[in-house]
Amino acid sequence: MRKRKIKKFLLEPKVLLLLLSLILSLCAIFYTPNLFSSEGVEITRVSGEPCIYSKIQPPYFLEKVCLNERNCIAIRSLDDLFAFKNKTGWLTLYTDKGKETFLYEGEGMNCSFDYKMPKKTNLNFGLDLVGGIRAIIFLENQSNNTLQRVVSILETRINTFGLKEAKFRVINTGEKPGILITIAGGGEKDLLTLLNKTGVFEAGIKFELKDGDEFVLCKHTLGKEKRFKVFIINNSWVRIGDRLVGINQRSELCKVPFEVRNITENKAEIEFFVYSGEDIKAINYAPEVTQFYCTQKGCRYQFGVITSIEGAKKFADVTENLERVQSPSGECYLSSKINFYLDRKLIDSLNIGCSLKGKELTTPVIQGYGKDKEEALNSERTLQAVLKSGALPTKIFIESIERIDPKVGLGYLQKAFLAGLLAILLVSLLVYIRYRNPLISLGIIGTMLSEVIIILGFAAITRWTLSISALAGIIAAIGFGVDDQIIIVDESLYQKRKEEKVYSLFHALKIAFFMIFASAATTIAAMFPLLFLGFSVYKELTGFALTTIVGVLIGVLITRPAFGKYVEYVVKG
Repeated sequence: MRKRKIKKFLLEPKVLLLLLSLILSLCAIFYTPNLFSSEGVEITRVSGEPCIYSKIQPPYFLEKVCLNERNCIAIRSLDDLFAFKNKTGWLTLYTDKGKETFLYEGEGMNCSFDYKMPKKTNLNFGLDLVGGIRAIIFLENQSNNTLQRVVSILETRINTFGLKEAKFRVINTGEKPGILITIAGGGEKDLLTLLNKTGVFEAGIKFELKDGDEFVLCKHTLGKEKRFKVFIINNSWVRIGDRLVGINQRSELCKVPFEVRNITENKAEIEFFVYSGEDIKAINYAPEVTQFYCTQKGCRYQFGVITSIEGAKKFADVTENLERVQSPSGECYLSSKINFYLDRKLIDSLNIGCSLKGKELTTPVIQGYGKDKEEALNSERTLQAVLKSGALPTKIFIESIERIDPKVGLGYLQKAFLAGLLAILLVSLLVYIRYRNPLISLGIIGTMLSEVIIILGFAAITRWTLSISALAGIIAAIGFGVDDQIIIVDESLYQKRKEEKVYSLFHALKIAFFMIFASAATTIAAMFPLLFLGFSVYKELTGFALTTIVGVLIGVLITRPAFGKYVEYVVKG
C-alpha cells in the first residue's frame, strides 16, 4: 500500500516537474571532465627570472611535480608549486603537454603566475569570489558621450580577447569622472595591453615617385579617373595637384589619405592609406583565411577582415598604379606591399597578388608574428580585439591597477556554504520541535536544497555570474521559501485538527497558496527598483535583486506546488 502511495506521489505532475528541473539543473551545473579530480592548475603566464616553470611554454595544465621521481606533490593549490624550494635533484613537471625533467639546484622559484584552477562546475563566479583584476582609468575628454563610447569599446575589446566576466562602472572621484574595470580571473598583463592601445588601425601602400612622375586616382572612389603629377621643391616639400605637403605631413586626394614619408633630391616616398579602422566591419574567421603555425624562428598567425566598400575602392584606386613583378619562385606580385599599422606601429607587410591589381577588395588578409606561441596568440587576440572595437575617441590614463587574491573569496564561499548548511539544519530542527513530524522536517530540507540546486542550474544555463551579492539573494529567496512552507504546513495541519472532510485540506492549501502568491508578488515588486537601479548605477544590487526574483519564481512555480502535494500526502497518512 505504501509503495503504491509513493509511486502515485512521484507521478503527480507537480512532483514530476520538480524532479525534471532538478535533473536538468544538476546536468547544467556538473558537466566538466574535472568533476572527480581535485588535482592540477592551469598556468597561463609565468614571469620572474630564473623560473623553473618557464621550462614549458604557457599555457599548460600542471598536474604534479616530482623530485627524483620518488617525492611527488599533486598540485591542488598555488602553494604546492613552491613545495621543493631550496631542495636539489632531478625535477619532473607533469603537464597536459607531456613531462619535462631537468636538474634543479635549489634556484628558480622566483616566479609569479597567472593561473586558473580547474573547473569543477559550469558555474561562473565573480571577482569577489575567484579573484581577478581591478583597474581605475580616467579620460582626457570627460564628456558623458565619450565615457559611454570608451566603455563600449573596452567591453568589446575585453570580450573579444577572451577576458570574460568584465564589468565597467562610471565612478566619480572628486572633480573628474572615471571608469572602474573589474575582470574575474583576468591577467594584469593582458588588461594593460588592451588599455594601452589607442586602437588606430591603418593599412598603407608606399610609392617611390620621382620629380615629374605621374599617377592616377579617383577612378573607383569618385567614378572618374584623374592624373596627378609630382613636383619636389627644395628637398622638403612635395606638390601634388593643388596640395603642398612636407615630410611627415598628411593630406588627401580623391578621399584617399596619404602621408609624405621621406624626400630626397629627386625622389619622394609617399604612403597612401587604403583602409582605416572605420573601414573594418568584422573579423573573418573562415578556415580558408585563418592560419596559425610555429617554426624554430617563431610563430605566425593569419586571419581575414571584412571591410567597407569605401575602403575597397581606395585599395582599387591605389593598386591601379602598381606594376606586376615576377618573384624568383615564379609567383606574381605587385611592386609594393601593403603595410598594416596599429597606433602608427608597423604590424606586418604582405605581398599583394597580381590578380588584385585595380580590384575592389573587401576581404583582405592580415598576418602577424610572435617570438613564441604565447606572444603570437596574445598579439593575434589583441589585434582582433582592437580591430573589432575600433579606436578610442580620447586618450586614457591608468590611475591604478591591482590583482585581487582569490583566496579571500574562496574562504568566504566556504564559510557561506557552512553557514547555509547550518541554517538549514537549525530551521529543520525548529520545524521538528514545532510539529513533531520528521517527514515534514525532511520535506522542508529537501525543498530548500531543491531551490538552491535549481537556482544554480539556472545560473549555469544562462552563464550568469554569481557574486557575493548574488549568493545573498539566494539566501534571501530560501528564507522566503521557508516562510511559505510553514504557511502550507500550518494551514494543512489546522484543517486536520478540526477533523473536517477531505476536501477541506484542498481548501486549506488553496488559502495557503493565495498567501504565498501574494507574498511572492510583493517581494518581486520590491526587488524591481533594486534591479533597475543596479543596471543603471549600483551594479552590485543587480545580482541580489535578480537572484531573489529568480528564486521566488522558482519557489512559487516549481518547489512550493510540489511541497504542497507532499504535505497533502503526509497529512492524509
